[in-house]
Amino acid sequence: MTVHIRGKIDSLRKLELRRAAQFFTERLFNRQLRKHLTFSIRVRTSMKDYGECTVMDFNDQNKPRWFDIELKRGGRRIMLTTLAHEMVHAKQFAYLELDDNLTMWRGKAIDSDDVAYFDLPWEVEANCLEAILYNEYIEQYPHKY
Repeated sequence: MTVHIRGKIDSLRKLELRRAAQFFTERLFNRQLRKHLTFSIRVRTSMKDYGECTVMDFNDQNKPRWFDIELKRGGRRIMLTTLAHEMVHAKQFAYLELDDNLTMWRGKAIDSDDVAYFDLPWEVEANCLEAILYNEYIEQYPHKY
């Protein structure tokens, strides 16, 4: 797994985001798949949403393996929770549960215009797992770097 951290944040926060990304990846992806993943995490000061995950590249079998995650700059809890949420989306893309057009969920067509945002199945899963992942991380790393 490769993690790139960009944005106007101090080096300690960059270290924590890298550590958290590795922690979440170990819980979301199997060992074999982790070897082939790349994450570009960018912290931005102004964003409409707290975070976003985009597929950037695919392997030879057309499976997503490189992800761009954008995070809105904020406090420790919100940034780590958002990172966990977006890493769940990366997992959904990588395991082909969700297509990168957000129109297919586990082989079933979903019209996201007809479903409320919080009722979209990929958001339901990400919202549930973000809290679990964040709490596991904080239990293991209660203090900032």
